[in-house]
Amino acid sequence: MKRKTILSAELKKAIAKLDHQQKDKLLFRLLPYQPDLVEKLTFQLLEPADNKNLRRDELREEIDSALEKYKAYYYSPGYLLMLLRDMSGD
Repeated sequence: MKRKTILSAELKKAIAKLDHQQKDKLLFRLLPYQPDLVEKLTFQLLEPADNKNLRRDELREEIDSALEKYKAYYYSPGYLLMLLRDMSGD
């Protein structure tokens, strides 16, 4: 796992002063290294609003099927939470 780099206040101000072309260039160079961010931007900018409900329903079905599958295996609320945290990462 890569370490998160903390931006200084001066760097943030300098980036904010860049013109739009320079910001776009930087964004297009950095995005390929951030697949999670690309997915988030795709969802926010390109997908229709009604897809949110569709994704929510798919996720609900996935969680329900996983809980049914592991119903016999979890013995405590802690184990169940561990399973849900694992699914949350996916």
